[in-house]
Amino acid sequence: MQAYTLMMHGRELLACAPTGSGKTLAFCLPLLTHLKQPANLGFRALVISPTRELASQ
Repeated sequence: MQAYTLMMHGRELLACAPTGSGKTLAFCLPLLTHLKQPANLGFRALVISPTRELASQ
């Protein structure tokens, strides 16, 4: 979960790790934390997935 600390500080990250290592969680936690803050109008997050299978996760 080293990625979590970087992402919580607004840093960009490119991750490569084996299946089941927590990549999805590492990317979702900062996003969810950001969404808990008061909202302005407009888009607040954009999630892009290369395949439908990955998007369904």
